[in-house]
Amino acid sequence: MFAGKPYYAVAMVATTASMIFTLVPALLYSGMPTLRLIPNWQRRHFTTVWIGHVVAMAVILLATIVSLPANNWNGILIVYSYWAATAALSFLAHATEAGMYYIMAAVLFLAAIVMALTPEWAPLEVACLMSANMTAQAIYLRGRTKERPLGTGATLASASTLAQEPGFTLPRGKS
Repeated sequence: MFAGKPYYAVAMVATTASMIFTLVPALLYSGMPTLRLIPNWQRRHFTTVWIGHVVAMAVILLATIVSLPANNWNGILIVYSYWAATAALSFLAHATEAGMYYIMAAVLFLAAIVMALTPEWAPLEVACLMSANMTAQAIYLRGRTKERPLGTGATLASASTLAQEPGFTLPRGKS
């Protein structure tokens, strides 16, 4: 749609940024009822990392825009490389709780280098990585439910490591 147009770089970054700055806060907000079921320290850690992630992404975008030479908007595509490295750090912050994030962080660090070498392909590379990430997380979390997925009678404790948390009890009314 935008390929070959003089505004390709700006259009791709604007599209990706609008998705990131809409999707991550929406997922955090919509996940609050579930987040209330986990221990406070874990909830605070999770929200702090992902709110910090969104703020860092915005600051990185602004810093990249400000540092671009005049009339060289194609240079804005380098932001994808910076965003990938930032996402890797965010996943790494959760890796001790979910081991698959070590792998995701390594893939994102590698992708940051690839995106820096191929900036015109970075929007497509990001789209593929985001799709693969969501699929991998869905498969991982589905596997964590052990026997039955949540919503079919399984408890939250059976879907995570909460059952092993010292002193963890589910809120009243939950089994």
